[in-house]
Amino acid sequence: MIVGAKYLPDSQSTRFSNNMKARILVISGVIGVSIAALGTYLLFQSWSKRMRIESHAQEANTARMRALYQCISHVAIIDPHLFAETIKGGLRTNSVGLPTAMKDRFIFSTNDVSSLFLDRWSHPFNLSIRPVVSTNKQKAVYQIILWSSGPNGIDENGKGDDIPAQWDLLEVPLE
Repeated sequence: MIVGAKYLPDSQSTRFSNNMKARILVISGVIGVSIAALGTYLLFQSWSKRMRIESHAQEANTARMRALYQCISHVAIIDPHLFAETIKGGLRTNSVGLPTAMKDRFIFSTNDVSSLFLDRWSHPFNLSIRPVVSTNKQKAVYQIILWSSGPNGIDENGKGDDIPAQWDLLEVPLE
């Protein structure tokens, strides 16, 4: 074998060939590991970004649910008879299906009223309002549970990808 302008005997040629093969294998391994590390890094960055977006979506949903809860509790306090009549034995609906009598009494701090009734994925919030037995005859007590159906838009009763929120019991003074 001739390397450069120098002739190598067969034994040295074989050693040279094996040495080059080993170097090529090492270089290929280094390149493979580098590509795998880069792929892992990019996958982690994508996952991290998705988690930040989902966290922001959950915060936005919680803020909207809190505002909707405040509107519902405000109606209960300013007009307890309307609230009691609307709820009766309990109400399970979505935010778009809230009775108009209640919606008309909402006080909004924003001009974009429709966004209050929809989650981050433009699905109506789900809610359950039910009276709780109370020994206090001066107050009516209600449990209000709100939840978003999540990205898939399917109401899974607070499970699956649903995002639930529950606040303390709402106490409404009776006149």
